[in-house]
Amino acid sequence: MQMICDPLTVVGKVADCGTTVNYKDPIFCCPIVSVECAPSAGSFFGFGEHQVQCLGYDESGQTVDSCTKTINVVANEKPQIESNVDSCVAVDICTEPFDMAFVSLEANVSDPTCDGRTVTISYEIVLGNSGGILTDVGGNASGNYPVGKHNITWNTEDNFGNKNSLTESFEVKEGFMLECPNDISMNAGDELGLDIEFEVDSPSICGMVVTVSCNPPSGSFFIVQDDPHQVVCSVEVNGLTFECSFNITITGDNARKLVNQLLGSCLDFGDSDPRIEKIEELINHYKSIQLKVRQLLYTNISNHIYNWNWQYRQLLDELEVAIDLLNKIKTNIEEKEFTEVCTETLQFYQFLVHAKWLVVTDQKGTVIDKTEDIHDICNYGALYPEKCYSRCLKLREEDTLTI
Repeated sequence: MQMICDPLTVVGKVADCGTTVNYKDPIFCCPIVSVECAPSAGSFFGFGEHQVQCLGYDESGQTVDSCTKTINVVANEKPQIESNVDSCVAVDICTEPFDMAFVSLEANVSDPTCDGRTVTISYEIVLGNSGGILTDVGGNASGNYPVGKHNITWNTEDNFGNKNSLTESFEVKEGFMLECPNDISMNAGDELGLDIEFEVDSPSICGMVVTVSCNPPSGSFFIVQDDPHQVVCSVEVNGLTFECSFNITITGDNARKLVNQLLGSCLDFGDSDPRIEKIEELINHYKSIQLKVRQLLYTNISNHIYNWNWQYRQLLDELEVAIDLLNKIKTNIEEKEFTEVCTETLQFYQFLVHAKWLVVTDQKGTVIDKTEDIHDICNYGALYPEKCYSRCLKLREEDTLTI
C-alpha cells in the first residue's frame, strides 16, 4: 500500500451546523506522485461522519492506489433552552377542579436544527406541597397543578453528549384568602382573664355568603398566661377549607402579690398571725375562680364545644392543688409547725412558678421569674425539709424574704 488516510475529528459550530475542514493530503510514496480527494480540503462538512475518497496517480496519470479518509464533525456546545412558564396562577375555587389550577409549562431547544445533530428534551417537576416528582419526555408539561410552590427542571442532551438544564419555579395560589383581625393585647389587672369579643367578616364567595367559624369563638374567656392564645378561623367552600389565625395576649397580676407576702418570713407572729387572713383571702379568691371556670366548662359542654375544655380542666386541677397547699400552710401556722410552714410555703411558690396561669411579682409589683436560689433550696419544696428549715432560720435573722 502506497497511501494512508488518517481519520480526523473536528468541532463544528452549532450556529453554522458544521464547519469548513482543511484536512491534510494522505501519506503516499512512490510510484505515486500526486493525490486528489473529494470532497476537497477546504470544503464545508456538516455534523456527523463523512467519507472522503482519495486517489493516487503515477507519472503517467494512472491510478495506482486509493484510500478513504473519515472526517467526523462534532458539537461541543450545550443545547440552549427557551421556555414559557406561568410563574404564578391562582385557583378558581368556583370551577372544578376546585383545588388545582391549569399552568402552562412549555420549553424548546432554541438552537438551529442541523442535520447530523439531534437534541432531546425532558422535564422533572418537584411538587412543593407534597414532595412528589413528575418526569416525562418532551417540552410540554402543561396541566393542572395543586396549590403550592413547585419547581420544574428542563433537561436537554444532544447526540454528542452535550447537556444543559434550566430550573424554574412556578406557584399555584389559593383562589381565596380569609382575613383575620389583627392581634389583640389586653391587661386583665387582678382578674384571672377576660372575655374577648372579636369579629371576622363573612365573605361572599362564588355568589354566596359563607359563615366563618373560629376556635375558640368570639366571647370566649381567655386566661392570663405568658404565651399568647392562638385563634384559628376557617371557612369551607366547595370542599376546600381556608384558614387564618391571630393571637390574643392577656397580661395581668392575677392578685398574686399575696404570694410574696406569704413568703415574707417563717416567724411566729403569735395568736394574731396576719398570714392567716391573707391565706384565707387567697383561698376564697381561688374558689371564686374555680366557680367561674366550672361555669365556662359547663357552658362549653352544653354547646358541644370541646376543643378547649382540657385547658379548663387542667386549670381546675391546678387550683385544687393550690387550695390544698394553702390549707396545709394555714393549719401548720395555727398549730405552730413552722418547719412545715416553711416547707409548704416554698412548695406552694414552686407550684405557682410552674403554673402558666400564674404570674409572680416582687414586693414592688414587678413581674419576675422563678429565682434559682429558692429553686435550689427546696428542690420543689418537698424532698429536703431540713434545707427549708435552714432557710427559715436565715429568714428570721433577715426578717424578710426578698424574691
